[in-house]
Parts: sequence; C-alpha cells; structure tokens
Amino acid sequence: MTKFLTLLRVNVQALMTQMLAFRRRRGRRSVAGPAAGAVGLLVCAFIMGYVGLYSAFICGALKDYGMLWFLPLMVFTMIALLNFIMNIFTITGFLFTGNDLEQLFTYPMSKAQIVASKLLSVIAQNMLIGFLIAAPSLAVYAWYAHPSLWFYPMAVVGFVLTPLLPTALAAVVSYLINLLSMGSRVKGIVNAVLALAAIGAWIYFIPKMISMFAAGTMQELLTSPMGFVKIYAPAALLTSALANNNGLHFLLFLAVALVPFALLTLGLGAFYGRLWSRIAKVKRTRAARGTIKQGSALSALLRKEWGRYLSSTMYMLNTAMGGILALVFSVAIVFFGQSALNAILPLLSNGAALVFPMCLLVLCFCLALSSTTAPSVSLEGKQLWIVKTMPVTAGRWLLAKLLVHLTVMLPVTVVSAVLLAVGLHFTLWQGIALVLLPALLVLLGGLLGLIFNLRYYRFDFFSDMQVVKNSSSVLLTMGCQVLGVGAGIGLYFVPGLGIGWTVLILGALLAVGNIAAGRYLAANGERLYAELG
Repeated sequence: MTKFLTLLRVNVQALMTQMLAFRRRRGRRSVAGPAAGAVGLLVCAFIMGYVGLYSAFICGALKDYGMLWFLPLMVFTMIALLNFIMNIFTITGFLFTGNDLEQLFTYPMSKAQIVASKLLSVIAQNMLIGFLIAAPSLAVYAWYAHPSLWFYPMAVVGFVLTPLLPTALAAVVSYLINLLSMGSRVKGIVNAVLALAAIGAWIYFIPKMISMFAAGTMQELLTSPMGFVKIYAPAALLTSALANNNGLHFLLFLAVALVPFALLTLGLGAFYGRLWSRIAKVKRTRAARGTIKQGSALSALLRKEWGRYLSSTMYMLNTAMGGILALVFSVAIVFFGQSALNAILPLLSNGAALVFPMCLLVLCFCLALSSTTAPSVSLEGKQLWIVKTMPVTAGRWLLAKLLVHLTVMLPVTVVSAVLLAVGLHFTLWQGIALVLLPALLVLLGGLLGLIFNLRYYRFDFFSDMQVVKNSSSVLLTMGCQVLGVGAGIGLYFVPGLGIGWTVLILGALLAVGNIAAGRYLAANGERLYAELG
C-alpha cells in the first residue's frame, strides 16, 4: 500500500506541477508567480459565481413544484459526462502511450497498482472542474432544501466517487480506440476521429435513452430521483440518498461506483503489459526512394507544425475541443433545438431579444477554451535544439504556430456563426457580429498562447497530456479569454447600454488586445526565443 500511495502521489504531482510551470533564464528559475495565481482565482470565482447564480434561478423555479432534487441530479450527471469526455483524451496519452511505462514496469509492484494510480491521478486533476460546478450548486441546494446533517458527508463522498464509473468506461473506450488504430501511419488522426465518434454517439443516444425510458412514465420521472435510475443509475441513487436521506440507496451508489472501477483495474492490471505492447507496436514499412520537397522557410515550418499537431491525439482533441463544442452547439440549436426555443421564449420577459446575446455568449465561451499555440512551444521538448539550428527567424517560427491555430479554429468559428445566423434568422449586423467577435477572440487566443508559452514553458515532460491539458500557459490563455467573455457579460448588464453598444465596445477591446499582443510579440519575440532552453 505504501508503494501504491507513493506512486499515486508522484503521478498527481507530475500532472499538477504543470500548473506551476517555470522557465529557466540564465541558470535561474523564474516562477510564474502571482499573475498566474491571480488569473486562476479570478476565473474560478467567475465560474463558481456564474454556476451559483444559475443554480439559484433553477431552485427558485423548482421549489414550487417540490423538485429541488433535480438540481443535484443534473450536477452529478454533468460531472460524470465531463469526466467521460475529458478522460477519453487523457487516458489515451497517460495510460497507454506514456513515456514512463517501461520504467514503471520495472518497479516492484503489481500492474494493477500502476493502473489504479494512473486512473486515480487522472481523476484527481479533474476534481477542480467538478468542484467549480458541484460546490456552488450543492450550496444553493442546501440553502433551499435545508437537508439533514448526513447530507454533507454523503455529498462529499458522492462527489469524490462520481468520476469512477465514467473513468472506467473512458478507459475501456480509449483502449478499443487505440486497438483499432494500432499500426496505422496516421494513428493520431484515427484516434481523434474515433474518440469524437464515441463522444458523439453518447451525446446522440442520451436523448434517445431518455425518450425510450420516459415514454408513458413522465409522471414517475418528475416525482422522484429514482425515476431516472434507468437513464443513469449512479446519479439517480446518489440524488435519492441526498434528497431523501436514504442509506440503502447510498450503499447501492457506492457499489455501482466502486465495483466496476475495481474490476476494470484488476482486469487491466492482469493484461496491462500485453495490452500496452500491442498498442505501442507500429506497422513495418519498406524503404522506398523518395523525393526531397523544396519550398520556402515558412512552408517548411508549417509542415513541421502540422506534422506535430496531427501526430498527437492529445494535442489535437484538447486544443480543438472548444471549436468542436461551438460547432455542436450551433448544429444542435439550429437543427434540433428550435422547437424547445419556441416553447421556452414565451415564458421569459423579452425572451426573443435574448437569443442573439445568448448565442454570442455560448459561441465565445466555447472558443475561449481552445488555443493550439498555448502548449506549442513546450511541445518542442528535446527537439528544441533542432529548431534553434534552423536558418529561420523567431518571427517566422511563431507565425507558423499562429497560422496552424487560425487554420484549425477560424473555419469552425465561421461555420458555427453562419449556421446560427442563417438558421435563427438574425439580422445582417447580428450575423456580422456573430462572425467578427468570435474571430477576434480566436486571434487573441493564438497570440496570448504564444506569449504565455514563451514565458512559462516546460520541456521535461513525459507525456503530451502534461503540457496540453493543464500547463500554466494553457490555463493562463484560457483564463484570460474566459475573463474577457465575463467582461462582455458585465457590459451587457450595464443599464442603458444595450446589446448594440456592448458588441461595439467588446469588438473594440478585442481589436486593441490583438494589436497590443501582436506588438508585444514583435518587440519581445526574438528575446524570449533566445532565452528558451
């Protein structure tokens, strides 16, 4: 047990250390310092306040119908879904393709302990996101429902154990994806497509399952949390235990959460070495005479950047997830959500006027989560010396990284905006704003990603996940963009300002931010590039 706890601590430290990333300058370490911490705290406070506010609105609406229990049910289901989506990407790089596996196999401990330590460390790093959702929501629920004292320890245990089952499912899906793509020359692209297909299938079948199980039993669904047990049993059992102080349902939740995770850990542990060796093998190819391509320095850098980007499933999916969410949101609203909008809008005061601001907000928020440039400098890793020996300037090297970011994100942004503008019949100026503001935010995200990663980089990683998912540069870039979206929300609620002036002011601020970030890179890019190493 001591060896297992030590390995778990090391894995968690390896994942979380990236949040305290440093850069070396002339032999000394310069810590990211208060700036990163301040931005992180502001983002966390903004998210918790936003979630708490909407939780209060939901509880106020549900209280009259005796359905306060629906809020924790929704929260725990959302945490489970987020863990499944995020862990498919994480487990692929951390459990099956990490560079530390050969060393771990030499340690005097069982394979099951290695598997359990890796899965639990992945769950631990996702706890922060779950906490930002669960803490304000459950606090608001407790304020309205006045539960017994048993509610609080059961809620804490439930929050900790909720990710176990979706993580186990994510591990199984991740292994199957890697098994299908093993030996492929474009393994990263195949993995990305299969992972997105798995997530899309789950999202598609959730409403189908709800329709199937809810047919003829809507009264039962709205009466008790246990009406949802056929849809997602762990969340239903835990919610019933919390809302009704039901000890039996809490014990059943513990069994449903712990038993599949334990069986998966033991099963993977028994065959972990063989599974890893099958996934890690590559297809043998014959040597053939080729041609040497000739082109400009920028085109060569672009080929290098695209090769690095497309070779890593972790890099592709995590940096493009915001764009994918934006596209999914647009398609869902235009093709599947208009009937729901038509039913909800008459219930709200001035509901029709809220459609454009809400679409703009969601689109910008989704795109604020993505930046391919934020980890791109760190991902040079041990190959940085090759880059520094190339006869290219730092400006061209950074431009190649920025162009990859824009090529990935701008088409998705434009398609999502045009879908919303045409499908929801927005006016011409609304359509222009829906394209222009998110596009400016995407450009700002690319520039900020380069700035933060030049300042807060790390090259001693053993898995792309350590840099791509939660490094300081990624969190700072995402945090600044989310705070920008929060500033837009604040402007919208200024009395007498209106959506028109809000869009103009926000567009001007984004344009100024882009100009300032571009000038900073032009003035300091060469110096920061020279200090890398």
